[in-house]
Amino acid sequence: MAAGFIKLGYAVLYVNYRGSAGYGDDMVFSLLGNCGRFDVLDMQHCVAELMREGTVDKSKIVCFGGSHGGFVAAHLSGQFPDVYKAVMCRNPVTNIASMLGGSDIPDWSYVEAGYSDYSHKQVSTPEQLGKMLTDSPITLADHMRAPTMIVLGADDLRVPPQQGRELYKALKARNVPTRLYVYAENSHPLSKVDCEAEVFVNTCKWFNEHLQSNDI
Repeated sequence: MAAGFIKLGYAVLYVNYRGSAGYGDDMVFSLLGNCGRFDVLDMQHCVAELMREGTVDKSKIVCFGGSHGGFVAAHLSGQFPDVYKAVMCRNPVTNIASMLGGSDIPDWSYVEAGYSDYSHKQVSTPEQLGKMLTDSPITLADHMRAPTMIVLGADDLRVPPQQGRELYKALKARNVPTRLYVYAENSHPLSKVDCEAEVFVNTCKWFNEHLQSNDI
């Protein structure tokens, strides 16, 4: 998708934020319990630097991401509503607490919130669920203003489609322009050829529409 955007004239920024691989265990483990903060702030720092340098047009900043990247994109939209003019989220994690009971990796919700004591036998405590919710972008819905496109795989077991629908409903209730696409017979990667092509085309149309520009 990035190569396609570059061909269309976009500048594409990828950030190796804290929690990513490549710089040792300390960098990876530093994110646990700090999701929605360290990853988001690292992304925003890089965007702000490009705007400061004049490398990009600050009136045409958009963001997109999938899975945890969708989590980060939604957080960026809520934490920095004056920066992003349009957003696209693929199978995004929007509510870590509600994802716990529907995902095929429920332990991920615990680790994301900084807990390492997950067991299939345990019942989550109010404190644990509260931390998961607090770290989730759904809590920022009141601050989100960027038109948001949400793309879901109907058969996703990793991040259940309800995650994206939660954000969709929250934004619709707040009159934020939003559009939801659900692709049958597609799971978390959204990797079937026709699906991949349609998602790319729809994302380009969504960004161009809300950037109100014909020269991209």
